[in-house]
Parts: sequence; C-alpha cells; structure tokens
Amino acid sequence: QNRRSMLRDLAKLVKEQGLDGVTADMVERLKAATTLSKRKAMDFDTDCTDIRPVDESDQDAVSLIKEDLFEFLDELVEMNVAELTRLHGEINRKCIRCTEGIRRLDQELDDRTRWDNAESGVETRDVLENGVRRVDMERMMGREVTKVDVDASLKIPDADRMRIVGGHDVEQSRLSGRQEYKGQLPSSCYV
Repeated sequence: QNRRSMLRDLAKLVKEQGLDGVTADMVERLKAATTLSKRKAMDFDTDCTDIRPVDESDQDAVSLIKEDLFEFLDELVEMNVAELTRLHGEINRKCIRCTEGIRRLDQELDDRTRWDNAESGVETRDVLENGVRRVDMERMMGREVTKVDVDASLKIPDADRMRIVGGHDVEQSRLSGRQEYKGQLPSSCYV
C-alpha cells in the first residue's frame, strides 16, 4: 500500500466503526502490516503485476523509509474522516504533479538526445557542419539527418562535396566560424 491508499482505508475504517478519529491501535496494526515494494521499471503506466518486494539488504535505506512512513502514520492519530480525506487529496495532487514533472523531464531528455544525434555543435539548425542546408540533405536522403550522416558526407572528396555544398570551404568555415569559399569550383566539377 502507498500513503494514499492507507489514508483512504483508514478513513473508510473510521467511518464504518463510527469513531471520532484514528486510534493509536489502528496505526500500530497498520505499521505491523506494512511491507515495502518497488516497481521493476520506472514506467508509470505499468500495472500492479510489475511490483515486487524491496530487497532489504540495504538496511540503512529500508530503515530510513520505514522511519519516515511510521512518523507519517503517527501524525494520523486522532484525525477524523474529513481531515484524512483532505490529506489524501493533498498527497494525491502532489503525486500527480511529480508524475507530470517526471514525464516532462523524460520528454526533454528524449528531445536532447535527438538533437545530440543530429548536431555536432558547429552548425545551426538550418545549416549542417558539412555546409549543406538541413532541409536539402534531408530531402536528398529521404529521412531525418543524423550526425553520422554528416560525418560520412565530410569523407567525400572536396571536389565532389563542393557540388553539393556550392563552393563552401567547409574546413575553413569550421575554423573561422563564418562562411569561407574555395573561390571557384575546379573544372572537373562543372557538368
């Protein structure tokens, strides 16, 4: 069980038994029945079959988690149903915000990985390191261009590459940080 389900179950129990609030005996029984578990994977859309018991070999971590949980449970003594319901809603909202934050971070990491695969750091989003416009190279290849594609194109001899690049001196442009030209295409490049 997690804290949200513990709160929900305690509120239900208090209501069913017609008590004014959570008793110390209820909290002690809940502590005794508490077991720690974790997911096999960090996928929030997995079902309960993906949950397994925590390896209790790391006693320091396990005792810290249990200590924190038991302090939380001790604070519930004397809380009535309305207070338990309010606390449940508060924890639920925090969990939803945390889950959304993790999903956004995961998406940002995916986006950064895609850009790292596509860029070398000396190009803009429009012009690649080899001097070819990204749009043109993607049109020629029929797919999204990666850093590996750009590196492979740099291995093409200068004369052949200049047909594609349009006379840019890619190596010199890379060193100077601005467009440099070879001047005139070699006669072998003219069709």
